[in-house]
Amino acid sequence: MINVLAAIKKRIRSLLIQNPSQANYKFVLKDWHPLFDLKMSAQVLETKRFTENLKPVVMSHPIGKRILVLAPHPDDDCFGAGGALLKCIAAGASVEIAYATTPGKNESICEKLRAEAREFCSRIGATAHFLEGEPGALGHNDKLISSLSAILGQFQPDTVFVTFLLDDHQDHRDINRALVTAMQTHPGQGQVEIWAYQIYSTLLPNVIVNITQVMDKKRDLMAIWHSVQGNRNWAHYIDGINAQNCRYIPGKEKHYAESFFVCPFPDYADLCMTYFSSLDRRLAED
Repeated sequence: MINVLAAIKKRIRSLLIQNPSQANYKFVLKDWHPLFDLKMSAQVLETKRFTENLKPVVMSHPIGKRILVLAPHPDDDCFGAGGALLKCIAAGASVEIAYATTPGKNESICEKLRAEAREFCSRIGATAHFLEGEPGALGHNDKLISSLSAILGQFQPDTVFVTFLLDDHQDHRDINRALVTAMQTHPGQGQVEIWAYQIYSTLLPNVIVNITQVMDKKRDLMAIWHSVQGNRNWAHYIDGINAQNCRYIPGKEKHYAESFFVCPFPDYADLCMTYFSSLDRRLAED
């Protein structure tokens, strides 16, 4: 595989030398090797052939009454599912949120992030848990998995929100591995419904929640997050995604929506294992 990529790069360089007008397109020479999981991602998506005649169902909110939200980082819960959570709590659901990491450059920033997470939870009526996992190592963090397992046992959720398995951030993917591992000892796992939510990547939604009526509240909540790292306006980005999701709602009104991939935990666990077992084999080969 590596030799093939090297040959491709060499050929591209040769073409650029022959055609100097293309030399400004430096992105052509980026390393494609990290994209080795594209085939594995395709295997996951093809498992159930979700793209064939997929028509998402528009729901008001999940029907679960005990909802556990897994947020790889502070703000993921609000940005990805804040509107749905507002509607769930208004309908009488109990919500607990487990923050897998607190990724600040120093303890001062970490504490600000925790304070913002507590404020978010206080304002929507949820309970916060801080698992203090290490960014970039969530899938194999025994302490985090043990803490998550304890929360599952104590809270006994009927619904779990988690970032989509193929979202474009490694922590967003790895929290799924931690969830599957922690759920192995959970006696009621067959009755748990997974709501995988969208942050960066387009997912294949089978459920859409219309959040138009609570979008202003969600914007107010997104404004809580002042200490999140990055050089982008994430609230603006999510606002755009929620507007884009109006494509799934009939009518010409200015709707806003959150999209989800929803299925029973055993089915979701099968998808996770399809992806992670293939990933582990590929890494072992390297």
